[in-house]
Amino acid sequence: MKQKILVLMMSVGAFTGCASAPRASSPSRPSSSPPVYRADPQGAIEVRPDEEAPLNIDYVGLQRSLGMERDGRKLGYAEKSFQTCQAGYGFPSARGCERQHLVVIHFQLLCRDSEGTIQTPLGHEDMRALSRATVVWTLAPQSGEIVLDGDGFGQIRTTSKNSPRTQRLKINVGDDFLYTRAGEINRVVAPAPFCP
Repeated sequence: MKQKILVLMMSVGAFTGCASAPRASSPSRPSSSPPVYRADPQGAIEVRPDEEAPLNIDYVGLQRSLGMERDGRKLGYAEKSFQTCQAGYGFPSARGCERQHLVVIHFQLLCRDSEGTIQTPLGHEDMRALSRATVVWTLAPQSGEIVLDGDGFGQIRTTSKNSPRTQRLKINVGDDFLYTRAGEINRVVAPAPFCP
């Protein structure tokens, strides 16, 4: 009988622990901490220490402080390296100092009315801006979501430990996607099926 009560109490405790929200004020343990084991009716379950909380970076402030502000219609890729412990804007000064790159990419997404290969160059009358579309981007391992302006212009801001200039940038609009090198994107003309 005592065993059943003990198992029942441990089960209730385990379910309560899983359902509770993590405390924001509790400090996370360093990732080098050994695993912690908790009791479970089925046996011991390994619980890894919490990972460090994600940083809340002020990309606009960081961009301004690094002198990387530019008109959103000036298309292309720009990056600048910085030391995280000296940057501020959401990077902690007490945690490990490392060199990272702020990456700012300005692009315009346009649609053409035709599909497939074309023989004649496209004029502005053959294209239309993908206005106010939600774009999901991936520049491994980072990803995010932006909304294009009324003329199809968008801006991606992210940080990376290494320069992602030659990495593939994936742009998704709905179920359609395209790839390009991050350092080469500027004005993208997508075929009709890509555009709603």
